[in-house]
Amino acid sequence: MFKWKSKSKKVQKKEVKSNLTKVKQIPIHKDLSKNKRMIQQIIGSEPDLFKREFDIQLGQKTTVSLLIVGIGGLVDERPLRQQVVEPLLSKSLNGEKNLTASLKKKMYVQDIVEETNLYICIMQLFKGSAILLADGCNTALLINAEGSVERAIEEPSTETVVSGSREGFVEELDTNISLLRKRISHPNLHLHTYIIGEYSQTDVVIAYVEGIADPKIVERMHERIIQIKVDDISSSGQLEQYLAEHPHSIFPTTGNTERPDRLAAMMMEGRVALLTDGDPVALYYPHLFIETIHSVEDYSSKPYYTSFLRLLRFLSLIFSILLPSVYICAVNIHKEMIPSQFLIALEESREGVPFPLFLETMMLLILFEIVREAGVRMPRAIGQAVSIVGALILGEVSVAAGLISAQTIIIVAISTITTFLVTPVTEVVALLRLFYMIPSALFGFYGLMIGILATITHLVNIKTMGVPYFGPVAPIHLRDWRDFIIRVPYKNLKYRPKSIPHTRPIRYKNVPETPSREDYVE
Repeated sequence: MFKWKSKSKKVQKKEVKSNLTKVKQIPIHKDLSKNKRMIQQIIGSEPDLFKREFDIQLGQKTTVSLLIVGIGGLVDERPLRQQVVEPLLSKSLNGEKNLTASLKKKMYVQDIVEETNLYICIMQLFKGSAILLADGCNTALLINAEGSVERAIEEPSTETVVSGSREGFVEELDTNISLLRKRISHPNLHLHTYIIGEYSQTDVVIAYVEGIADPKIVERMHERIIQIKVDDISSSGQLEQYLAEHPHSIFPTTGNTERPDRLAAMMMEGRVALLTDGDPVALYYPHLFIETIHSVEDYSSKPYYTSFLRLLRFLSLIFSILLPSVYICAVNIHKEMIPSQFLIALEESREGVPFPLFLETMMLLILFEIVREAGVRMPRAIGQAVSIVGALILGEVSVAAGLISAQTIIIVAISTITTFLVTPVTEVVALLRLFYMIPSALFGFYGLMIGILATITHLVNIKTMGVPYFGPVAPIHLRDWRDFIIRVPYKNLKYRPKSIPHTRPIRYKNVPETPSREDYVE
């Protein structure tokens, strides 16, 4: 089931519109007892459901019965009692004709929505709203009174920086939106909210900057999201796989981050963000392959040091993928590439090893992956000890027992350590590393080149929301190479990248000019 929901810019009201798909229509009856029975019939006798019925004065001699319904734990009952119940009981309504308008004036709550469909009211109960029903009135009031416990804002453990913001997204959607609005304080920041999942009723928000983002990408994402009709959405990763245009590719065509500053920077380049309620990870489209060697801290450092770090990450990406395959090619088939003295020492160290070089390297790589996964899944204090001590002990004992050569451990260790510099594509690196070893063991460098060409061909043909994934290399946009591997100073980044579709190509209109040598001469 899918419904469209819109949030206003000033007051974020949860108004559910059923113009996209059919929603159950259960009209609110004027008889309060019938509404009460209908709620009981749909929800049942749940232990966390609370209902309170009370009478208020409507004029001097007339009273009207009210019913307030909520779910304990999702609704904060104390402010609900202080801001809703007590104000209504304190003074009469003086017999005003529009009862719902009079009730709204008496309550000390700003986020109140009128609703005539009882089914939508019940669905909003599970979002942290309370329902206020009045006898003789066929309109209910939805009061936003969320009372769930929220995790404190802290720096994401996977995207730590030396200099920069220490704020990270949390599981609460409204908090994440406020963090984003704090960095893009402009009315052109637009939000469109969807409810996905018939049972989970998960809020998903599309965020983009009008006047910068390409309307075609926004419309493309809207069309793909409204096609999702599932029982539940539990995480942004699940949503990412539903939206993937190349589901069988191992390369991630969706960007993700837990940092609001990085997401805001991506949106200012023309990207469209996707926020999921209950998940601190935000997605953004389109996402390019070259961004795997970029870091949010690159734009806080000097361009020369940033360029050095990017070059280091790029070389680490190549080493982590190709080093085991090149080692197998050189030792097994192309021995003429190895210096004779080193080749003799290498052959002597492998005399007692019972396994072929391919099998030996494959086993060691898989063993390193097992140790790494064990360190991640176990408790943090124990996991660090297992990942470090386990690898050292296994490696040393294996060499002493003659099962693995010392040179193979060095190659695998270098390949594994360099993977930590390109953490966004760790899974891709692990799979490609094992894949390239098979043709390298069979055909040497010829097989390795075929594997590399096949990968590049695949990368060139991938698109992310209709945008080429391998830009600015294919297609070539030379202007974007200023922020590719080498980053030039900010003053030379006047234009937004052409690899990302946008409607505002110029980043800035004017900045201070660089003083010439004559300006310093008295």
